[in-house]
Amino acid sequence: MQRIDDLITGLSRDLGWDERLAQEKAKRIFVASIGEKTALAVTALTVRNRILHVKLDNAAARTDLSYRTSALLKEINAALGGPFLESIRLS
Repeated sequence: MQRIDDLITGLSRDLGWDERLAQEKAKRIFVASIGEKTALAVTALTVRNRILHVKLDNAAARTDLSYRTSALLKEINAALGGPFLESIRLS
């Protein structure tokens, strides 16, 4: 007999939810990592083709994040347990 968490994990994988769940977790980790003030400048977050696209409405926040993208990318991938995102793009 399987445990319920094994069933849910298998169902998630079979239905293709793993990718979507990882995308949402990556976005949550990103927002938590950048700080509350910078997070207020984020107007859109999407993951397409393993790239986190971050739209900002504040040039200062964009400049600040441009210096931190490498560290943020490493942090997100470490939290997800492996290389999930390839890059972070700011606009």
